[in-house]
Amino acid sequence: MTANIEFFYDVLSPAAYLAWTQLDSLVRRTGAQICYRPVLLGGLFKSSGNVGPLTVPAKRAYITRDIPRCAQQLGVPFHWNPHFPFNPLPALRGAVSCRPGGEIERYTALVYRAAWERALNIADLATLTDVLSAGGFDAEDVAKRIQRPEIKQALIDNTEEAVQRGAFGVPTLFVEDEMFFGHDRISAVEWYIARSKGSQCPTAELSQSP
Repeated sequence: MTANIEFFYDVLSPAAYLAWTQLDSLVRRTGAQICYRPVLLGGLFKSSGNVGPLTVPAKRAYITRDIPRCAQQLGVPFHWNPHFPFNPLPALRGAVSCRPGGEIERYTALVYRAAWERALNIADLATLTDVLSAGGFDAEDVAKRIQRPEIKQALIDNTEEAVQRGAFGVPTLFVEDEMFFGHDRISAVEWYIARSKGSQCPTAELSQSP
């Protein structure tokens, strides 16, 4: 049986970006299926009682050095975004509005590369629109989708579900009910998959009409 990995992420998080860069190779090695689950990191912090690393001076200083170092170790491009911490809501709602099985994966790739490889301000709707249009999306349609109440609620639901299942930050990955936190836990996910069968990941059935 194919293992299914639920990937809870926020495009605001550079650590989640690093995890995302490793998903394709993880799939190639394991044959797993990735279920993309966008969440609002700020809402996750609030509901779980956690605090952001930027609020702790020593942790902020460490992360500022460690994330680029980890990117170098992984051999992936990375540039600190000068607009960080930016508002991820429009981009996240756009992700939630995308269909699984290709569309959300392409969308997330465009947004992550824009934010953490090109250091663009994806909180700016004009910038986000340009990124999506250049990537082959109907940006006008996405802009309509992200205003729909059910899309906004779906992001809230994803975030609340993550908290209920024990998540306190991103990236968080689940294989069945087993939780793995952090971009440095990809090898642990692979180890676990080798010893388990995985399970079907849930996908929300959302209408795509404007």
